[in-house]
Amino acid sequence: MVHHPRWPCGAALPFHDRSCLHHQGSQTDAKGAYPTGSLYFNPPGSGHELSASSGFFLLAYASPPNFANTDLIQDYTPVHIDTAVPDLTALYPFEAAQAGISLYTVPLDPTGGISSQFIKSTSSESHGYVGNYLLILEGSCTIDGTRFYKDMLIVATTVNPQSYQISVTKGQTCLALGLSFSTSSSSIRV
Repeated sequence: MVHHPRWPCGAALPFHDRSCLHHQGSQTDAKGAYPTGSLYFNPPGSGHELSASSGFFLLAYASPPNFANTDLIQDYTPVHIDTAVPDLTALYPFEAAQAGISLYTVPLDPTGGISSQFIKSTSSESHGYVGNYLLILEGSCTIDGTRFYKDMLIVATTVNPQSYQISVTKGQTCLALGLSFSTSSSSIRV
């Protein structure tokens, strides 16, 4: 079981702009249960109280939690995407970006400091992505000349978004999730 020592199960995590991918395990709060493969984004100014949490999660905070103003939290709806569904690309409006490249930009509040995009590639031609991490969800991707496979995570070495070139070997398919922090945010936390 993995928990942040400052925020144990049952802790209220107020006022934060956060994304979470449940790589393995689950988490439950008042908004629902998030099993393995769940990706959710809490909007700016949101907060929640965990009632159950176990497993391995990728958490990305665009701003640190604010414990001083929990009484100001208003009702909100997180963006929730189940990346474990059999045909994710059929459920969301992926748009062609170039031959063999389709993109789905997750509809997030631009003031939250985080943006995210799904990238599906069947192209040996490179597609550029600027962000802080890429997670391979399906297939294998060639990123900056190195091949990465399902469940592999590529993380930028700084909080500043980095440029990545994504392609696939002929006849292959890749589905990746990219996440980027806004460099205009002065309080980025990973």
